[in-house]
Amino acid sequence: MKKDSSLKISICVGLFAVAICAITALYSYHAYDSSRDIQKAHQQSLDTLHHDVARLEATLAEIGHKLAPAQDQTDRTAVGLNLKKLKPRGSQPSASQLQTLQQMEQILDATGLAQLAENENVDPRILQQMYDEYAQRNQIASYRQQLLQKDGERLGADRENYGEDLMSLYELARHRRGSDTDRETREKAFEEMLEKYPDAYATAKIIAERAVRSAFRNKTTAVEDYYQLLRQNDKFATVTTDRGMEVMPNIEHYLAQQYLRNGRIEDARVLRDSLELNFYDSYILTREPGTGWKWLPVSQVVSKLDQQIK
Repeated sequence: MKKDSSLKISICVGLFAVAICAITALYSYHAYDSSRDIQKAHQQSLDTLHHDVARLEATLAEIGHKLAPAQDQTDRTAVGLNLKKLKPRGSQPSASQLQTLQQMEQILDATGLAQLAENENVDPRILQQMYDEYAQRNQIASYRQQLLQKDGERLGADRENYGEDLMSLYELARHRRGSDTDRETREKAFEEMLEKYPDAYATAKIIAERAVRSAFRNKTTAVEDYYQLLRQNDKFATVTTDRGMEVMPNIEHYLAQQYLRNGRIEDARVLRDSLELNFYDSYILTREPGTGWKWLPVSQVVSKLDQQIK
């Protein structure tokens, strides 16, 4: 009997333990499921806030010149995103502009960024750096979009001015993935474009695309040849690739770097001066160890070249 009682007790204890484990597992799953829903809702809120910030940023840029900080530069950095410390300078902001500021304040309050900027344990310069990087990405996107729009307009003008013969040659001369056009056909079409349509923008695009491709392959001599072809015609100074790259400043930067590596300091200096004089508002696609490809304003590129030239 004692053995039967012990066995029953053991079975009861075992069943109780199983029940506890089942309840625990069910509770854990419910907690996980709830946390996943919360995370999803939080992400949706962040997406909405991001959209609002992007929409309001353009409007704020229009009124930024009318606003001056209430304190000096040090205090301005400390308060960071606190828009309430801004005072109007010159003409008064309109009612719609003031409403925009109020909307921005509400967004900042909702995200907690304003409070974070004023927290003595947080360096507000980090927030400023984050905002600067975000603003620069928007500027680059706008800059490239404008280039692509002008590029399409100039190709359209070529079609009207020179007809379909030029455009057919342009399509044959292009080097594109998946194209069944062989190298001989491309070279023949390119030579015909140079001969028959030396001033066409489509001709400049073929030259530019070849220059960029040669630069990626480190074929400096070929890049120099294409660069000289582009320089011979002032109309080609703003030629753009289909990916929104302004070719001339990017080629000049590539050649300047190559010349510095080869000890051609004065040749590099000439290109550095051309970048500053002719393309100061442009952007350069650069690649540095550990950072990957990124766009930099010409002002930063020139500064780096100055350090190398010295």
